[in-house]
Amino acid sequence: MAQDNKLIRSLIESSRNGNYNAFEQLFKMHAGYIYAISFRLLGNIEDANENISKIFTEAWKTISMVRRDSPFILWLKAIAIYSSLQSIREKDKNEIAGNRKMPDRRGLSFLDQEIISLPESERIVFVLNDIEHYKKEEISDLLSMAEEEIENILVNARKIIMKASFIGSNEALEIAVKQIPEYIEPDENLYKKISAEMSRECFPDQKERPEQLTDMDDKSSDRKPKHGEKRFSFKDFFKKKE
Repeated sequence: MAQDNKLIRSLIESSRNGNYNAFEQLFKMHAGYIYAISFRLLGNIEDANENISKIFTEAWKTISMVRRDSPFILWLKAIAIYSSLQSIREKDKNEIAGNRKMPDRRGLSFLDQEIISLPESERIVFVLNDIEHYKKEEISDLLSMAEEEIENILVNARKIIMKASFIGSNEALEIAVKQIPEYIEPDENLYKKISAEMSRECFPDQKERPEQLTDMDDKSSDRKPKHGEKRFSFKDFFKKKE
């Protein structure tokens, strides 16, 4: 993946220094891509709408950890995937697959329609492997499942999609996946809603959002954790389901 251009790097640096307006620009530039990831993993518009604000709030809080030698979108993508999986784990434990509400398929590509209709395990593994290009061992680690089980779920997911879409081979499915939209733009009104939610979450004690913060601790990506402070770790999100 190509390195960030000068505009993105400039916005990241400004965000590191507490400029929330700069971060809002980053949010608007990447929202469609991140929304697509979240929506495909969660398979539900309402859950995706709720989750995207969590993703960008976490990104704002940890913006100092963005590496200067790695594309911003990869870092943001990691947060999106981990946050989406955590949202799935936090669902009501009494909910059973048989009572799952049918997803709204309107306006989606034919392949997206089939993806969000997959059973939960098949949907997650297919999205992570075939769309987001995570290796099976990485998915195994994320989901706390054996690689053999991941492979079986992936095979089943592909069979379901090929049967429903009249796709005759794995090769044809691979071609179809390459044509899937990279961006799914959220509803236009969602931008304002998410921005307001992020602002309330990031600045709970302020009636109005400050344009420029001057007392942030995280002004540098090289900042070391204070004594006793737990450094942000994505691994904390992944506790095996009981």
